[in-house]
Amino acid sequence: MRNFLKFLPRGPKATSGSASRGSYRAKSQSGLAAVEFALIAPVMIFAFFAAIEGASAFAAGRRASNAAHMLADIVAQEMEIEAAALNDLFVGVSSVVNPTSNALPSGSTVTFTAVSLEVDPDTNKIVVGWSRDSAGAEPYAVGTEYTKVSATIVDPNASLVVAEIDYNYVPPLTKTLLPFVNFQFQAVRRPRRASAVRFCASPGNCI
Repeated sequence: MRNFLKFLPRGPKATSGSASRGSYRAKSQSGLAAVEFALIAPVMIFAFFAAIEGASAFAAGRRASNAAHMLADIVAQEMEIEAAALNDLFVGVSSVVNPTSNALPSGSTVTFTAVSLEVDPDTNKIVVGWSRDSAGAEPYAVGTEYTKVSATIVDPNASLVVAEIDYNYVPPLTKTLLPFVNFQFQAVRRPRRASAVRFCASPGNCI
């Protein structure tokens, strides 16, 4: 009987088939995980950099707004301000925009403008008394109407000091997800020590 059984054909080992199926299943799961990662990874990377650049842009906007308010507040405390002093003030408040470095992020530009406003007694409109920007130019001609503030906040017998900032912020990280953001802020103050702050192109040459 034993000799007879010795000549019977033997089937495949069950353990070998189970191992093959287990190996195939493991490889399939590994391949699926790789495909899922390939699909999800770009989205996660995009979200990561978008969050960083969005937070950076938000902080830059807050600093620009603070700089505009600081500029208006300092100018409003003067009775008169010379061109050289105003230029130094522009340099000073620019450090508020970018406090960690003496230079703005690569590609970014910022322009500060100081304006004195008064009411024209003939037309009862708000007009420019004087204006200067950080490039040394006169962005608003004297006597032209200024429409960026409400007429109700200007006292006919006094004046206003307005600070403007135009900040083209370029994110320093990628410049791809967020090429640039333009921030424009305005701050308004009433002169503290006089009815109007005078601008002097040079000592004794004031308007």
